[in-house]
Amino acid sequence: MVQPVHVVIRGVPYPSLVAAARAHGVKPSTVYSALERGTLDRVGSGKSRHNLVPVKVNGKAYEGAAFAARAYGVNPHSLRGAIQRARAKGQTRAYHPQIGVVTW
Repeated sequence: MVQPVHVVIRGVPYPSLVAAARAHGVKPSTVYSALERGTLDRVGSGKSRHNLVPVKVNGKAYEGAAFAARAYGVNPHSLRGAIQRARAKGQTRAYHPQIGVVTW
């Protein structure tokens, strides 16, 4: 039997993903995705900004990969792809040939 995942959103504990989703008017998959991305504080706030994950490039912080890519004049999809490949390997940083090392 699968055990429920306990989550805390903006200081409020919930006994399960489903309970948290109901309380915030979103789908359980949205809460799960936010949990995986580390963005539970944005659940149900209307501030999703399409899966933004803050990144740092050369010590400078950006709100998301697309912002960093634009700042360096590269295609946002290529940077997101590098990040996704690194995350799939369990890494916390990626290398992009035109930007360098990106952390999140």
